[in-house]
Amino acid sequence: MSSLEVDRSNRVVRRRSLLAFVAVVCVAGCATKVVGFSQPHVDEQELMSRWNVVADGLMVQGFNFRWDTFDTFPHPTFKGGGSTEAYQAFAAVLIAFFERDDNFDFLARNKAFTFPLNSSGLMTTFEDLTDMLLKGDWIGLSPATRYKLDGFATRIANAR
Repeated sequence: MSSLEVDRSNRVVRRRSLLAFVAVVCVAGCATKVVGFSQPHVDEQELMSRWNVVADGLMVQGFNFRWDTFDTFPHPTFKGGGSTEAYQAFAAVLIAFFERDDNFDFLARNKAFTFPLNSSGLMTTFEDLTDMLLKGDWIGLSPATRYKLDGFATRIANAR
């Protein structure tokens, strides 16, 4: 083999190695993006059961926050007509839900703070609900309730 043939052969090997490297990087990068944007999987019945343990028995002006059908999350806009009392009661249920047993850890383990919750076509998440309650000055939450929700909002952000 002449030196010209060896040089050409080395360039072909280097080019093929570079193309193989680029292909591996692209596949790995695309797989990371697909995994990064996938929705969390949560056992729907377990999530509803955990919610209902704290929601059962709480009645405010004839309505409750029991979650009976998975695609109909009991959002305060549709429970109690979106009244301030409905939002205040909902905040109490949400805090009790986060505080009970290992519910918060269950949500964190399952990356479920951003799990889509459907309520009559209104899509939300546990993270969004927590933030919405904190931003809703018109709701009239007590300082103690705001303090607890703020602590959970921080923990949710850290759990991501």
